[in-house]
Amino acid sequence: MNSLKSVKALIQNLTKKEVNILISNLNQYVKNDAAGLKSIQLVKLLTESNSYNFSEIQNFLYGKDNYNAFSKLINRLKDKIFEIILLDNSLKSNSFSERNIILINLRKKLLQADIFQLKGERANIGPVYTHIIKYAKKFELYEVLVQALNSLQRLQAIGTKSKKFKNISAEIKYAEECLIAFKESFEIYKEITNMISNSIAFNEYSKSLINSIDRMENYFNKTHSSTIGFYLFTLKTELYQNNENYLAANSSLDKVKNILLKSESAYTNNRYGTVLLNLANNNIYLNDFDKGIKLANESKLYFKNLPLTLKIVDEILFYCYFYKKDFKNSEMVLSNIKFVEDRSLKSKFEYFKACNSFMTGKFENSISQLINSLEIEKDKEGWNINKRILLILNRIELNDYESVDLQIQNLEKFIKRISKNKVIKLRFIIILRILSSLLRDNLDFESVYSKKRKYFDLLSSNEAQFKWEIKSPELIIFPNWFKTKLKITNLVNN
Repeated sequence: MNSLKSVKALIQNLTKKEVNILISNLNQYVKNDAAGLKSIQLVKLLTESNSYNFSEIQNFLYGKDNYNAFSKLINRLKDKIFEIILLDNSLKSNSFSERNIILINLRKKLLQADIFQLKGERANIGPVYTHIIKYAKKFELYEVLVQALNSLQRLQAIGTKSKKFKNISAEIKYAEECLIAFKESFEIYKEITNMISNSIAFNEYSKSLINSIDRMENYFNKTHSSTIGFYLFTLKTELYQNNENYLAANSSLDKVKNILLKSESAYTNNRYGTVLLNLANNNIYLNDFDKGIKLANESKLYFKNLPLTLKIVDEILFYCYFYKKDFKNSEMVLSNIKFVEDRSLKSKFEYFKACNSFMTGKFENSISQLINSLEIEKDKEGWNINKRILLILNRIELNDYESVDLQIQNLEKFIKRISKNKVIKLRFIIILRILSSLLRDNLDFESVYSKKRKYFDLLSSNEAQFKWEIKSPELIIFPNWFKTKLKITNLVNN
């Protein structure tokens, strides 16, 4: 029973072309082998949408239960499946990366050459090993490289000059060092990226990141491996961005991009698209929004079958258009929100729409969109607080003073409640104090600005607890909005 499930799972993993190759291969034995015909019948039964049980299939094939014959048939079919997946036509029917195709083909060639060497053939297989070694180096397939060099050394052991033998020994030693460095670099990269994705703050993994970079740099200098270089400069970018050194981050990302463009071993469409997207994101911090838009749009070409990643691209595009005050295009980017399945991302997009509506004077729309961004309320800090602040700003713009009073009281209670367990950024506390003062002074913006000038100076400073951060939930920059109200009041008074 388990053997039938096993062979069915194998067949279901084959492409349609591979199934046809399998049937064609089995057809060669039909005339002289009744089992060949039964194997074809079994393949067709297992590819049908109907699900037949163990006994039903036996009765169809033999007219009765025949456990022994059926078990042999299943095992022969399984062996045949493993044979056909190595055929060139079969490999081409899969969407494997170029590197994986080359890896499989080199392993096949190495096995073939080793078999001929065991048969005593020496004259014709030397060039085969040379070919394998050349491409194994090019694609950084160090495991294959070590095996091929050892096979070549065995081939040349008889009658080879001592110097040539020693050269191959040195090559083997270096290839083994590269293999160890390659494996350990992958483990380091996997471990630190998992740590980064599961951490809330940079200080939780900063020491581990620096240690990972130091170890990776040592491996890169030793091997000059493109893949290790990709890992290294990707991690360096993470370090630079967290230290707000965005020029260095851009330089590091350019190195990653160049590595991918020059190296077939490290390049994949997904990696290249990700580098373009990271460059687009980094240019937001450099305030080069036009370049960010160009890079983000270019990255889309490499994520055609990755809908969630395409939504992340849209998020980057929104920030670029929003910050350059191109609200028409930022709204257009958000128009595909109905196609977003991830609830938290959809909620974030609703919040973006609310910010966009606010900036274009559609305050009622902004309130409705904020109400729809329910998932943001699960965030007990930045997003939720900014959502509440934006609701207050909308009510002020609509002259809904009773609601303003209630919303400010609710914000104060909310901040007091969550501050018992969380450290609240002082910027939010200051904004709450300004809003409370504004309410007490009957929305007299000039009076509040004059009284709280030191608060506004702090909000415009570069001190960590007070400064505004780009790409933070505070898309409507509070002191900037407040100053626009001063201008409006002055114009009225004049």
